[in-house]
Amino acid sequence: MTLIKTAEGVSSSGPTPGGWWTGLYGARTDGAGTRDTRHGLVLLVIILAGLTGLRIAALFVSPSELGFDEAQYWDWSRHFAFGYFTKPPLIAWIIGIERGLCGDTAACVRLASPLFHLIESHMQLLLHIAQSLPQRGSQFRGYGGGFST
Repeated sequence: MTLIKTAEGVSSSGPTPGGWWTGLYGARTDGAGTRDTRHGLVLLVIILAGLTGLRIAALFVSPSELGFDEAQYWDWSRHFAFGYFTKPPLIAWIIGIERGLCGDTAACVRLASPLFHLIESHMQLLLHIAQSLPQRGSQFRGYGGGFST
């Protein structure tokens, strides 16, 4: 049960069909600007996905080779361990998964970066949406974006 704002501005108790996500993108509106906000969010998600697609395409047409640190991470990805001289193991594990899916090219070694940036931007978008919700945003207000690197 959640409180739903009515046209008169009085809150009434009633279930929100489909959960909180439907409350954001569903048929229920709280005013004239809600539809425009939803369209803006959809447009933002489409732009972010398009930019990620361009970044991935640029990886595969770029003639650049691996830098020193990238080559070191690539070498680590060939010999899995629970830690390396200067870094924890996650970067080597991610590159190892990329190598298994895509191969040993420079583009494949760099492929996770644009994908993680896309995930991060969507998490920031969801955090912003959660903070703008009066009932649901209070638990996220102190967070501040710890997913950013």
